[in-house]
Amino acid sequence: IKSSIRMRPIGFTVTVVGTILCGMAPVVTPYGSRASPTRASKIKRKSQARRRNSSNLRSDADATRPLIDYTGELPTGRSDFAVTHAMVLAALRSAELPLSAARASVLPAGTLAVRQTCLGLVGTRRPSVAAPAAPRLTALLAAYLEGPDGPGEEIWRDFCYTSIQCNSNYAAKEHVDFNNLGPSLMVALGNFTGDTTGRLHYRGVPHVVKESWLEFDGREPHSVEAFGAE
Repeated sequence: IKSSIRMRPIGFTVTVVGTILCGMAPVVTPYGSRASPTRASKIKRKSQARRRNSSNLRSDADATRPLIDYTGELPTGRSDFAVTHAMVLAALRSAELPLSAARASVLPAGTLAVRQTCLGLVGTRRPSVAAPAAPRLTALLAAYLEGPDGPGEEIWRDFCYTSIQCNSNYAAKEHVDFNNLGPSLMVALGNFTGDTTGRLHYRGVPHVVKESWLEFDGREPHSVEAFGAE
């Protein structure tokens, strides 16, 4: 979205996670073959080694601060008004996502924490539901998925999901989401270019995801580029 006020480049990513597995998920492709197990295992070991050093970076007060829930109108059905990219971007900007230092090995170089939150099922050992913290924002994002700015009915009608991950300016290093089970859908929104910044690198290819949904398997190595100037 353009603005008459010069804004700091910012990008939001919304990832609809098929399922978070309670335990460790195997690293497999949708076609049943192993997906770079050696490379994925190295990423996993590096993440585990650094996780212990990240606890002192977390701002507990900010991490537990409730989201500012969406207060606008919600559609009452698919025949009602459509939820657009612009509506979701405005809602995410107003939500003030909390800072988190979780998964320090994935954070961009020199970054101690990023703004992110998960709506829906979270956790792997004892899964809990975080959606009630922002029920209207959760409903808005669910309607967004099924609207004209979503990935398309041929995709979402058979796509079951448990969680919606929202990130702000999160240029994640290459990593593997071992606790996922099944594919994910991702889209990016904000005042960044999108063609050379904020792309998702997956299977050796940089994918433009600004206002463009991509289905991918988070159990395979992937990363997100930095969000540069517009």
